Amino acid sequence: MPTRKNKLKSNSEISQVFKNGKTVKNSFLFLRYQFNNSNNPKIAFSIGLKYSKKAVIRNHAKRILRASADSLIDKIKPNCNLVFYLDKNFHKKLNFQETKKAMESCLFKANLLK
Repeated sequence: MPTRKNKLKSNSEISQVFKNGKTVKNSFLFLRYQFNNSNNPKIAFSIGLKYSKKAVIRNHAKRILRASADSLIDKIKPNCNLVFYLDKNFHKKLNFQETKKAMESCLFKANLLK
């Protein structure tokens, strides 16, 4: 789980990333990112009702995304806000390995890996 300093929690910051940030897409995963003045990367995850109407399934997807991000947090460049979210047409159950590869691919495309 990302530490407190790596969590993007403010609604205003998250909406600013969606409004002004750049987007990178993988097969099922989107990454919106924007640079900031912080020394740490800040990460948020968004799983909408279109993925599943059941909270249990959405929470499971968020846990998988958090675990994947936690394994990559040391490789991410500082001073960026990141929001990961799933494609609205993706309804398959996530697994850790696929998610980690997709996340790493998005970060590489966005040139955010050290």
